[in-house]
Formats: sequence, C-alpha cells, structure tokens
Amino acid sequence: MSAAAQFLVSRKEGQVQTHFSNMLIFPMLFAVLLVVVFLMTFPLWQPHLQDMPSQRLLPCLIILPLLLLFESGGPFLVVLNKVKERNLAVLLRSYITLFAAALLYLFVPDCSIDTMLWAYILGYFIAAAYVTTRIILQVGLPLAISLTQFWRAFKFGVWVYLSRIGRQLFALAGFFFVVAIDNIADAGVYSVAAALTTPMMNIPFAVQTILFPKTSAQTDQQAIRSTPLYYRQVMIVMAAIALPIAIFSQPILLLFGEAFTAGQTALIILLVTAILSGANGILVTHILGRGKPVYPTLVTVSGLALIIALSVWLVPLHGMTGAALATALSQVAMSLALLLCYKLVTGGSISSLFAFQWSDLSAVRELFRKIRGKIITERPIDNP
Repeated sequence: MSAAAQFLVSRKEGQVQTHFSNMLIFPMLFAVLLVVVFLMTFPLWQPHLQDMPSQRLLPCLIILPLLLLFESGGPFLVVLNKVKERNLAVLLRSYITLFAAALLYLFVPDCSIDTMLWAYILGYFIAAAYVTTRIILQVGLPLAISLTQFWRAFKFGVWVYLSRIGRQLFALAGFFFVVAIDNIADAGVYSVAAALTTPMMNIPFAVQTILFPKTSAQTDQQAIRSTPLYYRQVMIVMAAIALPIAIFSQPILLLFGEAFTAGQTALIILLVTAILSGANGILVTHILGRGKPVYPTLVTVSGLALIIALSVWLVPLHGMTGAALATALSQVAMSLALLLCYKLVTGGSISSLFAFQWSDLSAVRELFRKIRGKIITERPIDNP
C-alpha cells in the first residue's frame, strides 16, 4: 500500500495528525542530525571549503530544515485538498525572495551573494511557516508520532526521491552535452527550445495532483478504468498545445533573434518528447498509487543511462539536434518500459490507453475545470 493510500485510510481512522507529526518531526530531526554530523566532521571538510566564505556556511545550514519543511508540507496540503494554499506558498516563497533580494541590493552597500542568501532564507521561512500553519489549522498540532508509520512511508518515499533526482538529471542531460561537446552558442539556442516546452509540463503535473490521491485509494480494477481516461486526455491536451507551437515554431524563435531559428528542428523534436513525458507522468502516478515506486525509479535510471550513451554518440554528429534526438529516443524507451510496468503491476490492457473516443474530447473540458487553479508557475520535476 502506498504512502498516499495509507494516509487516505488514516483519515477514516483519525490518524491524520500522526502522519503530519511524522512528516514534521522526523525530517527536522534528520536535518539536525546532518548539521551535527557536519560540525563534528568539520576538520575533515575544512580543507575542501577554503574557497567558501565563512559567512556563507551559516545560511546554508539554516536553509536546510526550512527546505525540508516546505518540500514535505506542500504535498501534504495537496493530499488534504488544499491545492490553492500550496500554490500560494510557492508564490510566497518566490516573490518574498525576489522582494527581499531587491531590497538588499538597493539598500545594502557592497551587497554580495552571501548577503543574498538571507533573502532565500526569508522566503523559505515565511513559506514554510505558512504551510505548517495551514496544516495545523486543518489537522491539529504535531503531537502524535509513530515510528512504524514513518518507516513505512519512508520506504516508499526514498524510491520516489531517487526517481526525482534521476528525472532532474535527465531533463538537464541534453543541455549539458551540448555545452560539453558542441559549443556555448548552440547551448543557448537549445536552452530556449527546451524552455518553450517547459510550460506544457504544467498540464500533466496538475492532473497528477488530482489523480494520485484518487488512484492510490482505488482498487486495482477501479484504477484500471480511470487511468486510461486520464492518459488519453493528457495526450490530447499536450498534442493540442504542441501543434500550434510546432506550426509557428520559426516566428516564435525569431522573437529571440534570428540565430535562434537554428533550433527549430530541436524544438519540434522536444515537443514530441514533451507529449510522451506528460503521458508517462500519468503512468508513473498510477504505478505509485499501486504502491510500486521501485518500477518508475528503475525506468528513470535506465533512461538516464540511455540518454547519456545516445548523447555521446549523437551530439558530436548533429549538435543540438542530436541532443534532442537522444532525449526523444530515451523518452520513447522509457514510455515502452512504463507501459510494460503498467501491464505487470495491474494487468491492465495497454491498448485501452490508446483507445481514443469522441467522449474523450468532452472529458477534456471537464479535466480543465478540475485542474483550474492547480497549474502553478514553477517548473514541475515529477515527470519522467
């Protein structure tokens, strides 16, 4: 049973407060432990930190527990059906950080990067305080701790965390190899092409905020019926967004300068990749909801190894287009692997995922109504 399913069941058992206590207390203890270990082993680290100013060390240690609290509390708010509050926390963190950084730059003489770190701390502090307060108002003070429940959730979450890291590296791999093997100018063009596909990923991310709590609480048979519908809807929406971008790709790239039109082919390839990535996110959500986080993690790690191998081969031959091809081919391989995992985990029919019907179009309108307000501005990283 997945961590989300445990939580949803606990809502009926009156144990929501226990999950909140675990989420709050144990990450904080982990952060404190890291700080203590770091300070105890500081003589070993000191030779490697000679280039780091001492005034930078303290902010880095302070921001760690705030970061853990914010990142742990955000998903908890989503499961509590407080998505707007979670989005507001994201906005608070971003805009308070920017506002504080602007004030520091304007009014602090000789403002340095070390001083700017305190702006980030302020943003995370207020956002984390807001998230924690909203949860306390909903479920009560974090006074009930269960090591057993925490360990069950941790065994699930550690795989999700590893998969998340792999997806971040996967998203950056193409740009990295263009920089390393090709040239900086092409890397700039490639980064613009990749950035144009990034807003599309907000769609599957928003759908996942609806689907994950739902599918994790469903039986296998119920999930087999609902997942294909969401899968087809996301593909339709993603394709509808990608098509005009592809058609008008040249004038769009011209907005950035004539040199950026060289990335037109890469952009079109990355648009196809984005559609696959969005659909993969639905399959990942389904598999996680069945309590099988190992499968998406293994797929992500395999995809990362494949994109590295393909980039080493294709980027020297085709530059930024080779990087886009490596990304697309790796995403295709990951799609096939996730389809197989979907079949193995639930026994569902793969063909049902692609059995498009006219009713899917009307269902898309209902989907947009549900996800309205759930599309946030920060870049999502929960898609493979």
